[in-house]
This record gives sequence, C-alpha cells and structure tokens, in this order.
Amino acid sequence: MAGPSKVQFPGQKKQRMRARGTKRASEGVRKRLEKNLAALLEDPHARMPTVAYTIKRARKDPVQRSLKECAKVIAKKNDRKWLGKRMMRRRGDGVARALAGSLHAAHDDERSMVAVFDHPIFGSSSFVRRGVGKPTQMVAFQNFVNPRQRLLTWEEHARNGWWFFSLDDGIVCTGNEPHPPEGWIEGGLSDAPMKFSKKEGVYCSPNAVPEQTDGLHFVVGEATVVLDEEDLAGVAEEESVARSVALRMLPPRLSDFAEVQWNWRPGGLARG
Repeated sequence: MAGPSKVQFPGQKKQRMRARGTKRASEGVRKRLEKNLAALLEDPHARMPTVAYTIKRARKDPVQRSLKECAKVIAKKNDRKWLGKRMMRRRGDGVARALAGSLHAAHDDERSMVAVFDHPIFGSSSFVRRGVGKPTQMVAFQNFVNPRQRLLTWEEHARNGWWFFSLDDGIVCTGNEPHPPEGWIEGGLSDAPMKFSKKEGVYCSPNAVPEQTDGLHFVVGEATVVLDEEDLAGVAEEESVARSVALRMLPPRLSDFAEVQWNWRPGGLARG
C-alpha cells in the first residue's frame, strides 16, 4: 500500500488521510461497492464538478485540464485494456488516473478484498484499489454518495486555491473565489448535530427565533443562520455546526466568506 496522501490547505495545519491496508469485504460492503461502481460506470460524467465560473484561459486552468483528461478516460470506460494501462501511468493527470482505476474496478468481479480509508473528519469507507492513483481520489469516486468524501477527488486543486462545494446531487466548482451555490448551506445544516427549521426565511436552531439578537448568527450569501445559546451548550467542538457546514466544501475555510457574530445576553435579561 502506498504511503498516505497528504492534504494541506492554505492557513491550516497539515492533515493526513490514510488508506489503512486491506480487509476481506463483508457481504454488505461488497453489495454497496457493487452498487456504487455500477453507478459510476453508467454515468461517470455525474461525478465531475459543475463549472460555475468564467473560464478565461482553459490551457492554464488546472480544473479544466483535469476535466479534459477525465473526458478521455470516460470515452474509454468500457475498454478494460486501455483503462488498465491508464491507471498504471504515473505521468499525467492524477484525477484521470484515479478515475481509470475506479472504472477498471467497476468491470472487475473480484472484490473480496478491499482497501480501507479511515479519517477522523472525513470518516471511513472501503474501496477497490486498482492502479497507482491516490487512494483518497479513488475513495471519492467509489463513495460519491458521501457528500464529504466525494470532495477528496479535488483536494490537490483545493490546496492550490480552487473552491469546490458539495451539494446533495453533486459538486460545484466556483473557481478561485468562494461563491456558495444555492442549496449548499441546507446540505451542511442537514449534517449538523441539531435540527434546523426555516422560519421567516431564517434557519433557526431548535430554541432560536428569527428576530432574536443574542446567540450565534452567521450569514452565507443570502442565507442567515441563528443558533441559540442553549442549543450550543450541549454541542462539542468537534461536532459544531460550523464544522458540519465547512466540511461540505474544499478548502474548508468558512471564515473566508461567512459573516459570523456572537451576541451574549447576561443572565436575567429579557431576550430582545
């Protein structure tokens, strides 16, 4: 097994994502991978991000280069011999190499042994390792149903300043500027450790109301989220709402574009 894929985003400490060895796949794991790989083979274009920015110089755009190389792989998705050569080629685009390996795995009936991906933030998953592509990228292609893990295909581009947002039905790339697409904040809030409801156009935690001034307020684009102090009191830092939202994008830097305000209300004072 190759060494860990190192992930480092601007302004953050280095993180490590590991694919830890192999294991014998249970029946449940095999069925889940068969379903995921069948979906990948049927429509690999659906695994590609939607481009939501103006393309100025495509030849110098790394995302466009990756998409172009992936298109070549997709055109050969049923050619196992060609995929076998492409997934072993160390030169060229890494995303396309991982895609070739995953498509090759989709044609393979032998899935009794699987590799294991385990990360404290992005979670754990099993995947079929084929070729010399990055394990994290193969995990993303083969577990696309996971809204956090699907982003890992594009971690290298994210380290270089490109923004990717995970929605319920896919990925949107907004180029070098973070412009959260419509529906993105709702997906992040659905992953949060508490239930949010929309009241008068404002997303409120269980004890919050749209007009309250205390508590935590943050604004993302045209969306406003209000969290009451009582709701925040029982949430650990590693399960925070901000973390749940941030992990629906790469790089996970919510502070780059969200407006956050904390208003404290001394005990005994009425809520305004």
